[in-house]
Amino acid sequence: MVDFVNYHGIAKKVPSFLHGVVDEDGGWKEYIRETIYQLRNFFIFVYSFCVFSYLILIGCLDIIGGGKHRLFASSIFRLSLINTVIVYFAYQAVHKVKDTQFCRSVDSNTIYARPFLPATRNNMKRATTMTEEPKQLTTAPMRTDVLFGNRYDSKYIGNYVNFLDYHPGNRELKQNIGSYTELYNSYFGLPSIFQTEVIREVESSFDRALIQNDYGEWTVMTGIEQRNQISRKLTIGLTGLLPILEKEIAILIANARFGTVIRMSHVMKRESLVYLQHLKDTIIGKGFGTIASQYSKNVTSSTSKSNQATFVVSSLFELIQSANIKQNTSSHKVNTRSKIYTDGQTKKHNYMVGDRILIDYQGSGYFIDCTILRLEYKNFAVAEKRFDGAVERFNVYLGKAIPYVPLVEGDKVALIDRECHSCPNRFVSGTIRNVYPSLEYDVEYEKDDFDHRITDDYLVREI
Repeated sequence: MVDFVNYHGIAKKVPSFLHGVVDEDGGWKEYIRETIYQLRNFFIFVYSFCVFSYLILIGCLDIIGGGKHRLFASSIFRLSLINTVIVYFAYQAVHKVKDTQFCRSVDSNTIYARPFLPATRNNMKRATTMTEEPKQLTTAPMRTDVLFGNRYDSKYIGNYVNFLDYHPGNRELKQNIGSYTELYNSYFGLPSIFQTEVIREVESSFDRALIQNDYGEWTVMTGIEQRNQISRKLTIGLTGLLPILEKEIAILIANARFGTVIRMSHVMKRESLVYLQHLKDTIIGKGFGTIASQYSKNVTSSTSKSNQATFVVSSLFELIQSANIKQNTSSHKVNTRSKIYTDGQTKKHNYMVGDRILIDYQGSGYFIDCTILRLEYKNFAVAEKRFDGAVERFNVYLGKAIPYVPLVEGDKVALIDRECHSCPNRFVSGTIRNVYPSLEYDVEYEKDDFDHRITDDYLVREI
């Protein structure tokens, strides 16, 4: 900006006193605002000076002529008429321009605004969204997660509207869904016990399902929401008219949530979302929640079913699974990720170089996540952890390591507090209050201390 003002041909033609404040800290925005302000004041001064000088000249001539020609009065009339015409057309032009979508978005501060609502600092007290959905736990997405987002529901981005379909977790879910939808013409017409088993099999193929809220954060879906999404996808299939209609309605819902025009009116936004949701329920269905809601009932009442029906269902699924394994040996990977169970036990895991694991940090009882650098003899490995640019390596016994699990809102953590580089570690306990997709965290500590959007370089976990 400084080079433009000092050396550019266009800028050098403008007098220096008309330039705005040239400050690199302020940037172009402040410079342009100040320049426009200076030009406005300059032209107002020039116009006022010309009119005032003209009136003085006409007044002097009128006095010299004895007022016979009434030059001063006629001049006042002509100036008033000319300025009235100018003001009228200027008002009409300004009114016409201000009525455009561009200017209305500028007045409402929605132009070039983020598509998502700004997140507040205290997320535990955040107001519910316009859709009146309850607050859900935020987390950061992983490669193996299934993602249901709304950021890419827009026709302006072309093929990127299907961006999430290429996420590794979504690709695996799509493959599993396709293996069942190809076998049956009408999933909705199947017996409820068969529907339950299909949902169970698809649900067991991934670890977590995440959905994006109005703030752009990824939240963990509940079991009912997860099963509703699976049931909906099984019913509408992957090809045909219904998936296309569902995507078009999703684009309309995204415009109602994040569009610059609708964002100006909370009432319009709320009413639009209610109508679009009703349209979606009418055309696509209500997520077939009745099917998903029968999930728990079918599990608890399965003992009352006849042994013959259970045997038939199990046999059919064994046949389906064997067929799927033969068809997808080259592309379909069976999900073998280890999970942390409520009793603290983990499945046996065959770790590989590059895997992320949780290890006890220096015997403190707090766990850090690190990456396996190389494998050693007899279940030992060398892992590394980056601390704010520095790298620290550990010799790890993999038998006591825990597979990496992403941090979720509400998890207990501790901040490593060091007074100096060689001083002993001090751990300050805290709780994750919000997780951002950029792997930053809001952490609330004891005595009302709070860290906003910090990285996990110095965070350890309480497991």
